[in-house]
Amino acid sequence: MFGANQTSWNVFTTELAGDFLDSLVACCDTNINGQTYKLIQHHRRYENGWVGPGNLGFLREDTTTGEAWFLSLGDHVERKISDMTLVVGDSFAVYNLNTSGFDSVAVDSVYSVNGVKYIRLDIIPYHLNGGNREEKYTLVEGIGPNIGIQYGDLGWAILNPYLLCAHKDGQQVYQNSNAVYESYCSALSVINDIDDVEQITSTVKSYPNPFSESITLEYEEGKYLEATTITIYNVKGQRVM
Repeated sequence: MFGANQTSWNVFTTELAGDFLDSLVACCDTNINGQTYKLIQHHRRYENGWVGPGNLGFLREDTTTGEAWFLSLGDHVERKISDMTLVVGDSFAVYNLNTSGFDSVAVDSVYSVNGVKYIRLDIIPYHLNGGNREEKYTLVEGIGPNIGIQYGDLGWAILNPYLLCAHKDGQQVYQNSNAVYESYCSALSVINDIDDVEQITSTVKSYPNPFSESITLEYEEGKYLEATTITIYNVKGQRVM
């Protein structure tokens, strides 16, 4: 899902305040519980230009299976947002706004367009139900779901996200097939025009290690570490804090 240098997903959202064009940007490798994630930042385009970034969550993928997981800043459990190993009849967990839970939904078709694999689920999610966006939930190889990369937590469900297009390393790699929104993506500035995205990493130092009663952690604090969670495990892999 990630380009060699830059990756972004442009999303159309609808709120009480109106319609907005958002860009979700992969930035900064982050290690969480031994897994490498990309920090996902949220930029919003208003009439007078881009506003952002704000941190949205973390995304990781398994490039061998086409599986991807999203961890929102307000959640403590990662959610699978894509799985390209699915076949017709398999099921996939999709967020249900009405119950604030997840429903098991069957795959109804698997097909290819210009060499790209699509997996369609037998459901029209709340996000795409009605208006010009009435279509089934679809996983796109190398891109993610057609509602964007988030798994559909409550906050994003309210925003009615709809994936317009995606870019990797300055090149557009996806455009939705909805003619109503065909011109929206070209109207968006490509992420290269956003000059406040930095690729940074942070190394955590701990001492003494191992420890029994107390430990000191040192890390570089920056603007992308405004939401930081520290979890400590013992030598048996059990969470102790």
